[in-house]
Amino acid sequence: VHVTRDGGQTWTNVTPPDAGETLINAIDVSPHDPASAYIAVTGYKNNDFTPVAYKTNNYGKSWTKIANGIEYGAFVRVVREDLNRRGLLYAGTERGLYVSFDDGKNWEKMQLNLPVCPINDITFQDNDLVAATMGRAFWILDDLGPIQQANLADMEKEITLFSPKPAYKFSGGGTSPSTSAGQNPLNGVIIYYNLPENMDSTTLTLDILDKNGDLVRSFSSKKEKTKTWTGGPQPEPAIPNKKGVNRFNWDLSREAGPGVEGVFMLGNYNSGEVMPGKYTVRLSDGKQQLEAEAVVLGDPRIDASLEDYEAQEVLLKQLERTFHEIHTSVNEMRALKDQILAIIKPLKDKPEMNELVEQGEAISKQIDTWEQALIQPKQKTFQDVINFPNRLNAEIASLIGRVGQANPKLTEGTKERMEDVQKEWSESQEAMRELVNEKIPAFNKLYQSKGIAPILLPGKA
Repeated sequence: VHVTRDGGQTWTNVTPPDAGETLINAIDVSPHDPASAYIAVTGYKNNDFTPVAYKTNNYGKSWTKIANGIEYGAFVRVVREDLNRRGLLYAGTERGLYVSFDDGKNWEKMQLNLPVCPINDITFQDNDLVAATMGRAFWILDDLGPIQQANLADMEKEITLFSPKPAYKFSGGGTSPSTSAGQNPLNGVIIYYNLPENMDSTTLTLDILDKNGDLVRSFSSKKEKTKTWTGGPQPEPAIPNKKGVNRFNWDLSREAGPGVEGVFMLGNYNSGEVMPGKYTVRLSDGKQQLEAEAVVLGDPRIDASLEDYEAQEVLLKQLERTFHEIHTSVNEMRALKDQILAIIKPLKDKPEMNELVEQGEAISKQIDTWEQALIQPKQKTFQDVINFPNRLNAEIASLIGRVGQANPKLTEGTKERMEDVQKEWSESQEAMRELVNEKIPAFNKLYQSKGIAPILLPGKA
């Protein structure tokens, strides 16, 4: 090992005195201190498979061996110091990856899903660790944040929430359906937290808040029993709560819209993604509450202003509200229809009740007609759209997907289509108000005149 401090004009031999006849396989100058460096020393060419590495804090005037904990045979090929945490070291060896939290005094394996193989070199990109292996291609450990922030003593006693890595808004991500393809990074904020081994079993909640403190999304470790069906909304994902380090992916979206039970809808119920900015991640076990900041960034390849993102979010939230209102209204009107049909069913054989039965059947048919402008109950699979066209709910769901792209700039066609769907919904709302405020109260009045209890309208007990 030689060092120069004058740009290469003169060099000084600073090889560790006890290194012997070995290969200096890699040198890493500390990114935190120019006087500190780490060297990986290999003697395998002389049939010596002892792991050996050194560090210096004085430009090589003295060296300290740092290989305690690395097994025999795993001779060291490279040592790199973390770019963000001083004294956090990674060693690539003949038998895999090791990590040291105390500047090389002690090492432990960090193999994860990396096959046991030689690691020739290590580098860092966007706070990810990239290992070049011999025979196993490249291996990337996404997001070193939890390792950099880890305090092992505290993690054994209490819950730890790690600050997540900034997330970019982009289209795509996740696992490919092809068995021969690899796995892309997940789209959104990856949240890591650690639960101590001595922690009692508990229900965790994870809330996402915007800059104003308003709730954007809420998750729980408790798996709720929700009814599912083909073409309906999917249940909310449950956050993991196993002992040790847990990982959860928030895909940047707000809460999905409700479904209409048993009704297939071509498309999905996803809401739009949040705009770039700072968000708060809040983790709670009912006793303590931890918070961390999550930063969402726009796609750097897209030329878009803050105003573009704000306009996109305003439109998305309006569409989401409309979608929510449509399905909620359909569910409420179906409940009213069920009440009416339950009332008139036993009265059909009573001549004195003919007027009431006829009025109830007419209202029921009007609700069906009103509903069919909003949803398509005849669709059962994605192929049925050929015979039974989409209705307003599916059109809005499609528009949410189109507006919610990584590029926030709204087109004139988008704005015009937004006006179209809002006009259609306004007309349906007017028809619903006529039913709720006029037709059903008239039915109730006639019903009460027969000495029977009235129908319960939405929001009224």
